Amino acid sequence: MDFGKTLRKLQDQRGVKAVDLAKRLGVSKQMVSYTASRSDVKISTLIEYCDALGVSYVTFIREGMKDG
Repeated sequence: MDFGKTLRKLQDQRGVKAVDLAKRLGVSKQMVSYTASRSDVKISTLIEYCDALGVSYVTFIREGMKDG
């Protein structure tokens, strides 16, 4: 699963821009971009991003598996 690809897909589906996601997470837009580019995202980070997007981690994983 590609974390960044799935993140962008869910952002698009929910109409959440990177800057808005960053505000929800309390981080910079650059940090969102950096995290999205990583291949070793921690589960705790995944859950934080899911909460900020308003999706369950199960939904996130399922969406990622569709692309994989």
